[in-house]
Amino acid sequence: MATMRVWALEEEKGVKFFRFRPSADLNLIFFARSEFDSELNYQQALRIFGIDKIFTLKQIHSNRVFYINRKNWQDKLVGDGIFTDEKNLAIGVRVADCLPIYIFSLKYKIIGIAHAGWRSTLAQISKNLVAGMISRFNIKPAELSFVFGPCIEQACYEVGLEVLSQFFNQIPGSERFFVTRQRKIYFDLKGLNRFVLTELGLTEFADLNYCTKCHPDLFYSVRRENTSKRNIAFVFLKE
Repeated sequence: MATMRVWALEEEKGVKFFRFRPSADLNLIFFARSEFDSELNYQQALRIFGIDKIFTLKQIHSNRVFYINRKNWQDKLVGDGIFTDEKNLAIGVRVADCLPIYIFSLKYKIIGIAHAGWRSTLAQISKNLVAGMISRFNIKPAELSFVFGPCIEQACYEVGLEVLSQFFNQIPGSERFFVTRQRKIYFDLKGLNRFVLTELGLTEFADLNYCTKCHPDLFYSVRRENTSKRNIAFVFLKE
């Protein structure tokens, strides 16, 4: 297994963000809360990276994934995974407890990102994103790597019995990612997605290992504050 590397918390021009750079031309970004609360902040943030837009989807907690470039992009694409091989094109997802999954190939210069809550994890969004990338570019899963952003951790992620039963019925081995304490059920969202991706043959590079519910200074959290605001995670390749 490759040596795990570390995300860095950075600040430029008053904008705070986490960055992970597996190579000189590849940037994985996760913005701290409040940085996109106004159009002025949004544009300032994008200028730091020399990009003019982050391409996102209308997210619906599904397993739908799309290949995009500037020629085929549509503003109303509905799904939860997106990938590209185009340089200087930023692709992203919005999260507030759900897990952002970054997938890439350093060899072939391709990137992808997925939005994984429990519903899209049950629908195997991470598996579908890998399948889309290997089919489009005719590569092997072992030629892809993954990185996790932050999400709600198991100790804070209480779910109902109906969630537990769906996973038991649809994903063999998923029972190990649920624990019961004082008659409450808790789900390891990150652990199950890690299991799926490593079973496919991908290598994990890094994990931004924070609980979004436990860090109100850094992240929005639906479980903590029932907010409609979201953090944004995105990835892009520079020329």
